[in-house]
Amino acid sequence: MSRRAFLRKMVSGLLVTEGVALLATAYPILVEPNWLDVTYVRVPLTDLPERLHGLRIAQFSDVHLGPYTHDAHLRGVVHTVMAHRPDLILFTGDMVTRRESADPKRLGIFQHLSAPLGVWGVLGNHDHWMDANAVHELIEKWTPIRVLRNESVALDVKGEHLWLVGVDDAWVGADKPEVAFARVPEDGVRLVLMHEPDAADWLPLTSRTLQLSGHTHGGQVRLPLVGALLLPYLGRKYDVGLYRVNGGWVYTNRGVGVITPPVRFNCRPEVTIIELVRG
Repeated sequence: MSRRAFLRKMVSGLLVTEGVALLATAYPILVEPNWLDVTYVRVPLTDLPERLHGLRIAQFSDVHLGPYTHDAHLRGVVHTVMAHRPDLILFTGDMVTRRESADPKRLGIFQHLSAPLGVWGVLGNHDHWMDANAVHELIEKWTPIRVLRNESVALDVKGEHLWLVGVDDAWVGADKPEVAFARVPEDGVRLVLMHEPDAADWLPLTSRTLQLSGHTHGGQVRLPLVGALLLPYLGRKYDVGLYRVNGGWVYTNRGVGVITPPVRFNCRPEVTIIELVRG
């Protein structure tokens, strides 16, 4: 091989190596955080009334309004949710990250959400760390999301009751399950909104209960055979996907936003479409 050919081959190899390195760096920062995934889940509940069989729920979580979550991405979330025509839309906490990120104009992106049984949600630890009452007020003023804080509501579905229970954030100690479940019959079909999934260990889950959570972001970075590299407090046991817990079910959504470091790898942002079926 001539010296010129050798140098040409060496330069070519270096360029390929640098290109691969650049791609590997750019992908978790620029691509995956905005590459929305839709996860379809069927959850069997014991003796689910026929009128509730096939009920479709759209869940999204952990928006984290701020510099790392772009408006185009959030509009995509809204479009995806509405394209599935859910009967019910549920948000499981952490709308904001910082005080300056609670921008009414950005919150207004969610004003197009609507469903026959309503749009409901709970607060997360970041919402509390900013100012729970202020975030609550902003969400209800600029979006159709009705925030539940240790309270329940009975949704009428063709004459059947579906109990929606919103438990306030556990990390900051704002959760009061005894208050949230006070009106809910033990044999009622329950959808429980709780930001932190590991709270399932002390909530009254039954075989007719599905708890929906977020909080973990799935870890944001998940390695094959290893899983998440880092998980938050109260999100280390039921960190992603569907779990059977104390006779009931827990589903942990990966969220649509990110926090620092603003990367995702093997852990795309998620909208979950859940169908209730007879178990």
